[in-house]
Amino acid sequence: MIYNYFASNFGTINNKIKSDGGTKTSIKLLKKELKQLKFLGRNNHHFGNQIKSVSKTLRSKLSSSKSSDSTKRHNTTSQLKRRFWWFCKKVFNSTTTSYSVTVCKNYFHSIQSDTHNNKQQLPNWIPKL
Repeated sequence: MIYNYFASNFGTINNKIKSDGGTKTSIKLLKKELKQLKFLGRNNHHFGNQIKSVSKTLRSKLSSSKSSDSTKRHNTTSQLKRRFWWFCKKVFNSTTTSYSVTVCKNYFHSIQSDTHNNKQQLPNWIPKL
């Protein structure tokens, strides 16, 4: 009886509000949609429910992406603590140098044998800053 009185005089609130994009839209699109809804909602207050739903979806997506980044960082830290050299080998194994050992050896031998140490230039295999 009391519920019916308030429902008929003041209305009810829907429990779940679904956005048109939902969980399949990207964070960038959700931000764009939220900005547009807030702009439209300046003069018209009927966009409140849509703004709430898009904001909630955006917050949940942002928090889930941050938590996945933090678990990745935590995993790296724990791997470095437990198996340092194995993890270093795993990470740095894919990197390659832009020069060979013989080129490097020849360059440094030429530096040592050079009498004019003030006129040194970087070799072409070292990238310039």
